[in-house]
Amino acid sequence: MARFTLEGDWGGEVLMLVWQDGEVFGPPLPVAIVHALAEFHEGRRIALAGCPGTTHDHLKSPYSARELMERLYPRLPTMHGSLPPLPVGGKIVRHDRLGGLLHEYNRAA
Repeated sequence: MARFTLEGDWGGEVLMLVWQDGEVFGPPLPVAIVHALAEFHEGRRIALAGCPGTTHDHLKSPYSARELMERLYPRLPTMHGSLPPLPVGGKIVRHDRLGGLLHEYNRAA
């Protein structure tokens, strides 16, 4: 079972969104917004920097779901839990929210 929670400020209140096995849970309005974002971006690539992306069924992927969920927060939210391990091989590049390089490494076999 894969699961993570994002927690941060949303309109002066603390918003917690949970992704678990392809589903998003939380207050009805923010969850509806995440679903609308996923539907709007259907057919377009969604991905966290350096992570596998999706072009369809974005909420089934924890990486794409997190990218869409983070768009609701004005500042980077705190994440509890963890994303599944990345596939072996390939270059992983992590950027801060302004695009500055934080860390770069190769994930070896």
